[in-house]
Amino acid sequence: MDPNDEERVNGTMTFFLDRPRLGDLLTRKGLITPDQLASALAESQETRELLGRILIRRGYVFEHDLARTLAEQLELPYVDVQVLGVDRGIASMLPIEEGRRAAAIPVAVVKGRIRVVFADPSDDAARSIVERFIPPTYEVTVGDLSAIESAWSRIESSRPT
Repeated sequence: MDPNDEERVNGTMTFFLDRPRLGDLLTRKGLITPDQLASALAESQETRELLGRILIRRGYVFEHDLARTLAEQLELPYVDVQVLGVDRGIASMLPIEEGRRAAAIPVAVVKGRIRVVFADPSDDAARSIVERFIPPTYEVTVGDLSAIESAWSRIESSRPT
């Protein structure tokens, strides 16, 4: 393993160990019950599906609340893509198919850095996809998955055929 990769992995592990767990935050906020968390965690361990997706699918938590809590957990800004919009020129830096796969979309340039909204910025595969197309100094933010998907759909439907 490259020393930089090891440093990134160790840094990521330390980053997450120092943070409160998402389920604990959601429970503390009263957004889910301890029983709902336990049930969703059991399913997550069994299926390897992300906890947040299970909580939303089961109707335990609203997507908006989950995204805001994830942003809080990771100490990242929350961006409401539907309110702030998307600069299509910036979004075009990431191919639509790859953006959908990563559940991420570049939305603007802020203070000289490209702002990328992720449904789950802790997803290493998503970050890896984005980093193939976007300069490494991009700003990581959190947003709602449905808003990201909707933005990509609008962009795709407006493309000339």
